[in-house]
Amino acid sequence: MSKILILDDERQVIQQVSTLLESFGYDYDFIPKADFLFRKLDSDHFDLILLDINMAGRDGVSLLRELKSTEAYHDIEVIMMTGETDDRVLSECFELGAADYITKPIKELVLRARVKAVIDKQMYIREISKQKRLLAEQKAIVDEKNKNITDSIKYAKRIQEAILPDQAVLQSILPEHFILFKPRDIVSGDFYWFHQIDHRVVLAAVDCTGHGIPGAFMSMIGNICLKNIIKENPDIHANEVLNELHIQICTLLKQEQTDNRDGMDMALVIIDQDQKKMEFSGAKNPLLYFQNGYATKIKGDKTPIGSNWKRNQNERNFTNHVINLEVPTTIYLYSDGYQDQFGGEHNEKFMSKQLLELLTEIHAKPLTEQGHILDNKMAQWMVMGNESQLDDILIIGAKIDL
Repeated sequence: MSKILILDDERQVIQQVSTLLESFGYDYDFIPKADFLFRKLDSDHFDLILLDINMAGRDGVSLLRELKSTEAYHDIEVIMMTGETDDRVLSECFELGAADYITKPIKELVLRARVKAVIDKQMYIREISKQKRLLAEQKAIVDEKNKNITDSIKYAKRIQEAILPDQAVLQSILPEHFILFKPRDIVSGDFYWFHQIDHRVVLAAVDCTGHGIPGAFMSMIGNICLKNIIKENPDIHANEVLNELHIQICTLLKQEQTDNRDGMDMALVIIDQDQKKMEFSGAKNPLLYFQNGYATKIKGDKTPIGSNWKRNQNERNFTNHVINLEVPTTIYLYSDGYQDQFGGEHNEKFMSKQLLELLTEIHAKPLTEQGHILDNKMAQWMVMGNESQLDDILIIGAKIDL
C-alpha cells in the first residue's frame, strides 16, 4: 500500500485530507510543522508528500528546494497544496521538481485524481526499474556465458592452428608460396594440408561443411584422416587419396545408417620432384596453374567427399590428372569462399571468372606480393558492397621450379 505524508499547518486541512486519503485506500501520516519533516522522512518511508506552500515559519517552496537538492529525498514525489494560484510561484515549484499542485479548498475528485496519477506513475517507474534490473542481471549472465563460450572457442583455435602445417617446413620445401587463410569465425571449416615423403610433396586446400565450430570439427577429422592415408600408402595417387578419404568420412560419420550429410570439397596435388610431374584430383574444387604465361584450369569432379554419398568405391572413383613440370609452374588451390563473397559496387558475388582474371594479371609477381594483393582486393570488395565476410576464405599459391 502506498504511504502519503501530509505537511500543513492548518488542522482542518490535515483532517480533511486524512479522511479522504483513508477513503481512497491509502496509508497516511501527517506533521503540522516543517521542522519535523526531515526527521520524519529519516524514520519512515513515504511515496508522496502533500506539501502546503504557505506555512508559518517556513514556506513550502524553499522546503521543496531542499527536498529535491538532497539525494536521500530527491526521488520522493511532491504535490503542492495552495490557496493561491500565482503562476510565478507554481512555475517555480514545477522547475524545482513538483509533480503537481492542488488548490484549496481541496475537492475530493481533484485530490483523488492528482494523487492517483502520481502514485500510478511511481508504480510504472518502479516496474520499469525492476525490469531494467532484471534485464541487466540477465544480460550479465548472458555476457558471462558468451565470454566463456568465446574463450573456449579461442582455445579451440589454438588447437586447430597447432595441427596446421609448420610454416618453416613448408617454406623449406616450397620457398615461393603464399597462403591466404581467413576464417569467417574464430575457428574455420577450411584448412590447408601439407606433407612430404621422400621426393613426393602433398598439398591440399580443403573446404569442410559449414564454418565455425561445426566446420572446425570436420577439419580435425579431415586432417587426421589425410595423415593416416598418406602414412599408410606413401606411393598413393592423388585420386586414391580422395577415394579413401571419402570411404573413411562415410564410415566415421555412419552416413550409410544416418541422415548425416557432412563432408568436404577439396583440391589436392602430389608433386613428384624426381619425376617432375604433378598429380591433381579434386572434389568439386579446381586446380589452376600457369606455365609460360598461359593459364590452365582443371575442374574437380562434381561429387564431394562424404556428404551422404554411397560408399561403393567404384561409383566414387575420383579422376586423376597428371601435369608435366618440366617448366616452371605456378599453381593455385582454393575453396569457394573468395569467389562467392558478395561485395563490389553492385553488391554481387566476386565470381570464379573475376578470380581467374585477377590471378592471370598477378601470377608473374612474387608469391608473397600476390597474397597481399588478393587480401587487399577482397577487403576493398567487401567495403564497396558494405558486406561482412560470409564464408571461410582459403587460397594457396606456390611456384614449382624443378
